[in-house]
Amino acid sequence: MTMTPEEKVKAEIWEVLQDLKEKSLLPDDDGAFFYDTTHTVIAAGEINLTLEEKWAVVKKLARDGVIEIVRAIEPDWRGGRNGFYLKVIQPTFEEIYEKYRIINDSQEGTQAVPSHAYSLTNSELVGSLEFKFNSFKDLPEKGFFLGIADYIKFIDENPGFEEIISAIDAFKEKDAAILVELGKKLLLDVERVEKVIKDRLQGVEISSKIVEKSLEELEMRKDGRIQSSVSKTEELYSGLGYVITTLYENGYENLVSDLIKFIPNTKSIADYKISEYYYPYKEELTDYKTKIQKTIWGSWNELIVVYLVVHKYKEKKKELIAAKDALGEMNLYGLHEEMESILGNSYDKEGRMQFIKDDYIIHINRVHDFVINKLNSDPNRNTGDEGGRTLQERYTNLLEEVRTNTIDLQDRYNKLLAEIKSQRSEKSKAIPQEPHNEVQSNSADLNLLGWSLIKDVKKPQLRKNDKVVYEFATNWSDKYRFFECLWENQGHEKSSQELFEYKSSEKYPEKGKRWKINKYIGEELTKLLKEPEFKNHPIRIDRNNGYTLFIDEVAPN
Repeated sequence: MTMTPEEKVKAEIWEVLQDLKEKSLLPDDDGAFFYDTTHTVIAAGEINLTLEEKWAVVKKLARDGVIEIVRAIEPDWRGGRNGFYLKVIQPTFEEIYEKYRIINDSQEGTQAVPSHAYSLTNSELVGSLEFKFNSFKDLPEKGFFLGIADYIKFIDENPGFEEIISAIDAFKEKDAAILVELGKKLLLDVERVEKVIKDRLQGVEISSKIVEKSLEELEMRKDGRIQSSVSKTEELYSGLGYVITTLYENGYENLVSDLIKFIPNTKSIADYKISEYYYPYKEELTDYKTKIQKTIWGSWNELIVVYLVVHKYKEKKKELIAAKDALGEMNLYGLHEEMESILGNSYDKEGRMQFIKDDYIIHINRVHDFVINKLNSDPNRNTGDEGGRTLQERYTNLLEEVRTNTIDLQDRYNKLLAEIKSQRSEKSKAIPQEPHNEVQSNSADLNLLGWSLIKDVKKPQLRKNDKVVYEFATNWSDKYRFFECLWENQGHEKSSQELFEYKSSEKYPEKGKRWKINKYIGEELTKLLKEPEFKNHPIRIDRNNGYTLFIDEVAPN
């Protein structure tokens, strides 16, 4: 369908507005962000703006009071980056954004939907796939990943692959069957214990702010107002455990003592009596994650991510915006930025989280061999014209799952090991502690075999049974800040970004020098645990994708 000049301009403005909306999600400290107009990715069927058109739209939006141009980097026709440092002006920006979204949706509804159905025999499909595979398998990164995207696009648009895709999905369902069943049983137990606690709280006046906060957070986890990178089942279990802990430690122990497993001969919490399925579930979840690198469905999923980010990015972004899924938007944004750096010939190896060519060589070879073998089993079969669901419909949450499984950069060159060992880090807000006296300690300290961290003093102290084990030089050093963050979240993995931003006004960089920060954090924590005072005590910090502090019952040999 040919656009009128007016429709074309509106479509161009909508394209830029979407880009600005995305970039504004991660502004600098002053609220500004950079809109790079240097690179233009040409895609069939899309509005492909030239550099001049992007500049014209930005200047129009600035004249209309939608954005503020903080600084412009003039085009350099010899090459190099150019664009704008911008700020969005609210609420005008959101009003204009919504106006053009409605216009765009209306225009799309009037356009004919192209048909992608083919009628080819299996032998013809084999020939097409072999040609595509051989055309990109040995190319440098940019051509390699674009080739994968086009390879999967061909499969998505051809109904002849429906049975093969269904077979791959069946393998995944089989591998996930035990995990799904354990998850259902665990969730039922969590719901049962939650009901027991709420029944016991009927008519009880809660005077503790910490308890109120834990109950409120549990409800927020249930309805999605708190979004975490761990599974929903793990998230609810953790939230319920925190409710039990706060009740026990703040004067309501008679309500929950029967739901707690105590360390022998102490009143310290060792575990919860919530469900016998929790640890089997976690073990099965860890095993399931390792299969991503070992199975045909795991490789297939990884290839789908490339296809969706390259060819379906805007559609997916619209879905997430409509669903008001902020975490999903951020995950998609990160994957898109990484792919854009590849397509722009930027080789930021330290910044890679997902698209590692060596990994994808394994994935594409595994999938290609599987698909070709399936097609060759009946080479003369005509595929017909009836197709099933599109890949985007099949794998609605795949982008978010992949992103949260590779969220940290520190173990870039140990990716497989990290996926085997790691538990996706739980990102939750710090819980404010109630003041007890001038010198405070974390409420969770009481269940850690007599350990406590004395804070709110110039020289914080780590104590064991009220005996000083270690005294920090200051309460403002990075070494203490990193340790305090881990102490406040004992048993929960914290990423390098969370440690860096803990009680700091500085923001973790979007890219660039992150690897230096990660290295610095690791060195500071390593030096701390090498101090003589820590040598004979059972404090350890496990390092996988992030950092997790544990205090064992006995010191290591």
